[in-house]
Amino acid sequence: MNKKDVLNYGELDFAVKKIAQWYKKKVKCLSIITAPYNSTLIFIDIILDVIKEGRRVLYVCGSDRGNKELIEGLEKTKTTITYGHLEEEQENNNINFIHYNNLSKVEVKYELVIFDDISNNSLLTKKSLREMYQFSCSLGERGILYSIDNVSPLGDSFELIPMYVNKPFVEPRFITTRIDLKKDIPYSLYDYLKWFRNQKKRVVLFVPDSEKLALVYEYYKNKLNMDGARIMMISKKDDRKAKKCCLKIKDKAIFIITDYMEVSLEDSMIEGAIVLFADDKNYSYKKLMYICGNIGRINKILPEVLFVSRDITEAMDNVKNMGREFNKMIWEKRLIKS
Repeated sequence: MNKKDVLNYGELDFAVKKIAQWYKKKVKCLSIITAPYNSTLIFIDIILDVIKEGRRVLYVCGSDRGNKELIEGLEKTKTTITYGHLEEEQENNNINFIHYNNLSKVEVKYELVIFDDISNNSLLTKKSLREMYQFSCSLGERGILYSIDNVSPLGDSFELIPMYVNKPFVEPRFITTRIDLKKDIPYSLYDYLKWFRNQKKRVVLFVPDSEKLALVYEYYKNKLNMDGARIMMISKKDDRKAKKCCLKIKDKAIFIITDYMEVSLEDSMIEGAIVLFADDKNYSYKKLMYICGNIGRINKILPEVLFVSRDITEAMDNVKNMGREFNKMIWEKRLIKS
């Protein structure tokens, strides 16, 4: 999370109480529907309760390192807790963290399994998420899903708005065009690029595949008149060191063109995002939603996110509508001062 984000403790308390009520009812499953990159601190109380009962917790997510925010939150409670990962002795830890791709390697039973699908850039389809969550529930007595999708009809569920609220959730702007984006760009996009350049902004431009990456980079680098901006390309094959070098420039605008949805934006000062060919089949609404969530969480000021395409797809509309619904709930609860 952005260090300047402020946690809304009223919403945190609401979530903690809802989880506690569910756990007392002995219901098998709970689905918490929320925005990408929402806080995981809502799980501290239930984890401590399970551990105090002498039982274990399995935390499933899209990272091999666990969840930093949750671990730091648990450590602040001054409770003696043993942590572990898959390769360690699973039975000796109060809580084990595991990447969802390694679920089949779990060998012990847990009281509580938490499946976190919002803290990392999720690549799981609804079907894959449903199957993995159902399997993870078979590894424990109780199961919680933390996701932007309600994929399980079982048990209880509730919606949770973004808890790090100092700005609205990012709602993308749409630019539609008949221009071939591999060879040219519309004037409306050119105006945005000039504004980004003049403001010395760092902007990431997503493309859906390697073929379009090469063509778009060639156009932006050699044909687009954008003096005063540094244009760079990051492919899926580039290592972290290369990405880190790309983000060290500080004296001018930077346009980073990439086909890598998981490119790290953490501590990179990226201030805007443009999704080219946003109607491409490779962009599910979930991928587009996580772009908005990711770019929004790392900026103190609400950033610009543009979806550029020939047509407006159902996935694009879903992202805009979900963002609008989140913001409606935020305004209704008066979590942002007008």
